[in-house]
Amino acid sequence: MIQRRIAGWTLGMILLLTGCAGPGPAEVTEPLISTEDSTSPTETEEGTAVFSYWTEPQEVQMTDELRQRLVSHFQPVAAEGTLLNEGRSPEGIRFTPDPGVQYQRIEGFGSSGCWWACFSDVWEETQLDEALMLLYSREYGIGLTTFRHNIGGGTPEGFGGKGATKCVEVFPGYYDIAADAPGMAVLQKLQSLGVDYFTLFMNSPPARMTESGSTLGALDGGSNLCRECYEEYAVYCADVVELYTRAGIPVKYISPINEPQWSWKAETYQEGCHYEYADVAKLDELLALELDRRGLDTRVSIPETAAWYDDIYSRYLVSTIFFNKELCGRIDHLAGHSYGSKAVHKQSLAAYYSQMGIDLPIHQTEWCLEDGDILSVSRVIHEDLTILNCTLWEYWVGVE
Repeated sequence: MIQRRIAGWTLGMILLLTGCAGPGPAEVTEPLISTEDSTSPTETEEGTAVFSYWTEPQEVQMTDELRQRLVSHFQPVAAEGTLLNEGRSPEGIRFTPDPGVQYQRIEGFGSSGCWWACFSDVWEETQLDEALMLLYSREYGIGLTTFRHNIGGGTPEGFGGKGATKCVEVFPGYYDIAADAPGMAVLQKLQSLGVDYFTLFMNSPPARMTESGSTLGALDGGSNLCRECYEEYAVYCADVVELYTRAGIPVKYISPINEPQWSWKAETYQEGCHYEYADVAKLDELLALELDRRGLDTRVSIPETAAWYDDIYSRYLVSTIFFNKELCGRIDHLAGHSYGSKAVHKQSLAAYYSQMGIDLPIHQTEWCLEDGDILSVSRVIHEDLTILNCTLWEYWVGVE
């Protein structure tokens, strides 16, 4: 029996009851490298960047023992639609779907790999395969369809917090995906389960680009990306997209900033970087233009505001982004987190977007249960889908 706790079970139950799964797997991006069975690194040079990666694929290994354990977690699911009114008396409340009424198209439901994917190499492989099957298999799990993968900035030596990470940039302009070997194995195993919707996200720039020299934040909690490094960081983010794309991972989105309004300080327990709202738009425009220059299909996911109730980062910043023609023409959604936001906040924000003519789809890309009961998860999901009309919803920590 798996000893690691799978988070977000209410989300799974909602998916099973409503059938709100995203579209089926699309064609996976063809790797730009040899797929021969080899564990030796392959190096290619693209412009001034050097990429190094291995070519041995990882897959979920289904065994009879694993299949029996997976089946023990769930009862067989009946035919689609038959569970809605199962066990309800004719006099009670009954649910009747109306296919004639349609709302937003749901792109998917998912979770992130923070901060377990980067340490999954210490697990037994059967444990990892079981966890991924429970989360992402439609036959043996809850059928999630999207995954957010953290790109670490390189946490300081000796840091013992739960957010410790390594950086795939081993030297300026040189990238080695072996630094993220456990995370890469998770990505490949998810691909073997049919997942093809991946977002790479950063909580901080690499330490060498920060004012404090630390990816945990500035000493005073202010902006930590050096003023002269904005263009360099945009190039770095595009390099990372190419690194993973060349390794065969279809990177749909790159998110260079996470919860920019918080005052991330160097003594905090995880990587983070504060940005003034005008700097968010500046960096994201630089990155969007760099991706466009390289002809990459990956889009920028922004602004990753921590809370919908934050007027500066959920209203003024979004307005700045939306009315920036260079930037808005290169993005296809707005991303944010539902932490601390009540229904009234979301209603007010939805009204503001409507008034301003801001009509980009909304992605809720991070939320987890901090307190309250498990019904809080279903409440937040319901609010986000019905008030903000979110087209994508992702839970924060998939495994604890």
